[in-house]
Formats: sequence, structure tokens, C-alpha cells
Amino acid sequence: MGMGVLLSFIGIVNNQIISFMQRKREFAMLYSTSMSKKQLKRLITLETALSFGAMSIFALAVSYGMRFIADAGMKAMTICIPIIY
Repeated sequence: MGMGVLLSFIGIVNNQIISFMQRKREFAMLYSTSMSKKQLKRLITLETALSFGAMSIFALAVSYGMRFIADAGMKAMTICIPIIY
């Protein structure tokens, strides 16, 4: 579970940095036309939180799936390593 959250966090940070760099013009336009700095910060924070939540759920689902695949593979090869859940 910890590895899934860590990978999700790294992916989110990378995604947000790239997104911010690509959207600088959009943010400048929003700021100059209608949004205050507070609203713009709230928008970026909300997008980051939603992205983190979605990717965390996805990463946890994939990590649990991989755990079951690894467990089945080890049982098929008669390797007995207990996995404690």
C-alpha cells in the first residue's frame, strides 16, 4: 500500500509541474480578465487535490492487483512466502 501511495505522489507532483508550465498563459489570461489571485490559487489547489485522489485510488487498485498476481505466481511455482495483509 505504501509503495502505491508513494508512486502516486511522485506521479502527481510530476503531472502538476508539467501542467503548470504548460498552462502559464491560461493562468495569466484568467488573472488578467476575471480571477483574483485567491481564486486562481484555489483552482490550482482543487485540481491538485482531485488529481491526487484519483491517482491514489488507481495506484492502490493496481498495487493490490499486482499483489494477487504475484501471490498466484508464487503458488504456481510452489514458492511459499507468506504475504500478510
